[in-house]
Amino acid sequence: ARAAVLEVAPALGFDAVVADVSVADVQRAEEVFLTNALIGVWPVRQIDERYLPLGRVTSELQSPIARA
Repeated sequence: ARAAVLEVAPALGFDAVVADVSVADVQRAEEVFLTNALIGVWPVRQIDERYLPLGRVTSELQSPIARA
């Protein structure tokens, strides 16, 4: 699924990079999603007590990745 995101993201106008991120990076993020072979792209909706909206990147990646 990660490879599919890296392939599809540029076609949708998003930069996609593989990078190590810290807990602080994730806590500051406006949008977070997970990927794997079973679920494809899955939005993270809550981190601790902070709720995250379904972001534009996640929602735009979900359909093409599900079809891949």
